[in-house]
Amino acid sequence: MPKNFAKLSQNIPRSELSAELFGKVLSAIERERRLRSAKRRLAFFSLLLICSAAASLPLWSSLRQALSQANFWQYLTLLFFDFHATISYGREFSLVLLEILPVFRVTAALGSLLLILISLRAVVLNRDLIAALKNNYSFKPGL
Repeated sequence: MPKNFAKLSQNIPRSELSAELFGKVLSAIERERRLRSAKRRLAFFSLLLICSAAASLPLWSSLRQALSQANFWQYLTLLFFDFHATISYGREFSLVLLEILPVFRVTAALGSLLLILISLRAVVLNRDLIAALKNNYSFKPGL
């Protein structure tokens, strides 16, 4: 029986795919690959955005508490209420502010803010890319 299939397949005329159809198929495959990749990135950055936003709330609360415990706000108000003394003792005043500033907490809070902004940008760009791929129009991301 397999010999009959071999003879039968030899008698069938072969048709060639047109170059246009081949190009369309390849572009559709590429578009689906990019769409799948964009959906994965969107899911990852959405999760990262949610986690970083949730983690930033305790960080900012801790920073606020550390600044009030170090009397940072009292020294900072001195800048506005006694400007002449602040200018006269500017170097010492700035050193006092730097010494009482909780650097680690400030860095952690600003780092979480940066992570939120980066993940938000990635979410928006990937959302726009998915919309562009689904509607078959080109997408050129800004920035």
